[in-house]
Amino acid sequence: MLKFIVSPWKNDFMSILRRTREELFISSPFIDSEGINVLLKTIPYPNQVRISIITDLSINNIRNHGISPAGLLRLYERVRELNVSSLGRLHAKVYLIDNRAAVITSANLTSSGLTSNFEYGVLVEDEESVESIRKDMEQYFSWGNKFTVETLRRIAEMSEEIWKLQREVEKENKDSELTRRLKEKTEELNIEILKNRVRGGRTINSIFFGNYHLPIEEKRALKHGGAASFNPNNTSRYM
Repeated sequence: MLKFIVSPWKNDFMSILRRTREELFISSPFIDSEGINVLLKTIPYPNQVRISIITDLSINNIRNHGISPAGLLRLYERVRELNVSSLGRLHAKVYLIDNRAAVITSANLTSSGLTSNFEYGVLVEDEESVESIRKDMEQYFSWGNKFTVETLRRIAEMSEEIWKLQREVEKENKDSELTRRLKEKTEELNIEILKNRVRGGRTINSIFFGNYHLPIEEKRALKHGGAASFNPNNTSRYM
């Protein structure tokens, strides 16, 4: 069954969130403090819920306040389990509730996405469709960089320093020393974020490239009558 969701949709979103009992799976490039507040205020028993998040924890998103590392930490402290994966160029906004319902929408988990933007989405409650959506989101999650809580803490602390320097630079009319310090802190934060971008000698982009082109390999196998030897879950050739 499909239900179409139009703006303002915050109340609809909160109504759906209230169904959460065990697990919430979120894909949202931007996540701000208000979005985190809505989750914590609405989920009935957050300390019993496992949350998995795919987002875009990039230096630009942090500097522009598109993502709140401190908000993610606050979520970590309140829920049973939190898993965070950062996937560059993520654009999908999906909210999965207990494998029973999925919202596919244009809205990020932000104040503007929930209240002021003109957004549109669909609520999916068909069991087979929800399961298919979950598998796709799990694939996206696997392509991203996984962040431990310790790394998130460091990123949150460094982000606060950068935001403070940005305010000072704006206030002091781009003072050269402040600008230099801001650049240094930004580079330090970028290095911290990029530490997880290489796994076993492979960059995240190469992992994505390999997995993304699997369907092409499958088509070739079918064309040449070799479908029986193709295993879409076998990515060893790219390792």
